[in-house]
Amino acid sequence: MKYTHLGKGNPVTGNVRQVSATTTPDGPAAPGRLERRKQQTRQRLMTAAQELFVRRGYEATTYDEIAQRADVARQTAFNHFPRKEDFLRAWTEQRRANLRDLLSQSAFQQISAPDQLTAYLRVLAEFNRTDREVGSLLAKIFASGAGFALAETAPDAFAASIRHGIRHGDFAPDIDPDLVAEVVFDSYLCTLGRWLRQDPPFDLADALIRKLEVILDGIRPAR
Repeated sequence: MKYTHLGKGNPVTGNVRQVSATTTPDGPAAPGRLERRKQQTRQRLMTAAQELFVRRGYEATTYDEIAQRADVARQTAFNHFPRKEDFLRAWTEQRRANLRDLLSQSAFQQISAPDQLTAYLRVLAEFNRTDREVGSLLAKIFASGAGFALAETAPDAFAASIRHGIRHGDFAPDIDPDLVAEVVFDSYLCTLGRWLRQDPPFDLADALIRKLEVILDGIRPAR
């Protein structure tokens, strides 16, 4: 399994690269044979579930079908993913990893709140661009109400940056950070939905950032 990670450089425009989920701060880990087999089995189950969810639908897909498609025993599927929603958790965790990686960069805390919000949206856009099928699947599941418990951490991250902006004078002091974060996140979801429906898709990052600028223009302090 892979996830998107910001490379070195400007955290707003830094190059996005793909790294192994087993990468450690000291470099790539070297898992033993048993661990490699577990990872391979988990990946087969993830791939099988994704294909079936797309073809048959999330609710209609059974564990027996996932196990059969992955060529593993039904109990093995349960051992890796005790509940069907755990497949969704694995996919959404990739998005959380993107944001955690971004937040962990010391340079990120030194940039302005508008640039922080721009960086968040670039990461989310890149995740969807590199794995559009999973993004489409998750959007459908969330829209149906089945995945609301797995909502992304983006709204909280947005709110933290907006509070940062209030403290540093980027935004008006009387705005509600949580409400603005909700507006930014709703804009993201709406734009993502339109992007997923359009073929060929438009530039998602560009569309998100242009809408963000409209929102930010409304919360900047009066001159």
